[in-house]
Amino acid sequence: MAKSGYILLKLVEVGVIFFVILTALFFLFRLSPGDPISKMVDPMLTPEDMAHLIQQMGLDRPMWEQYLIYVKNFSPVISACPFITGNRWQPSLRTN
Repeated sequence: MAKSGYILLKLVEVGVIFFVILTALFFLFRLSPGDPISKMVDPMLTPEDMAHLIQQMGLDRPMWEQYLIYVKNFSPVISACPFITGNRWQPSLRTN
């Protein structure tokens, strides 16, 4: 029983560390200088298109709401991890 308790404790610790790193990365990216849209698109983009991209990406929402969206969008990555799900990952070789 002590071994399973130890493993459970380590899994909880990994989860907490993962959550802390996820949170730190979110705030580091959001608090970095500059506009994220201007960093990733053409500088000749019109202000209307830039406003549309900001609204489409949810950057006009409050920081707490952006954080919840960030965590929600990251959760499929966690569930797709073969270590957690026990499924073996195989890349798709299909071409369109």
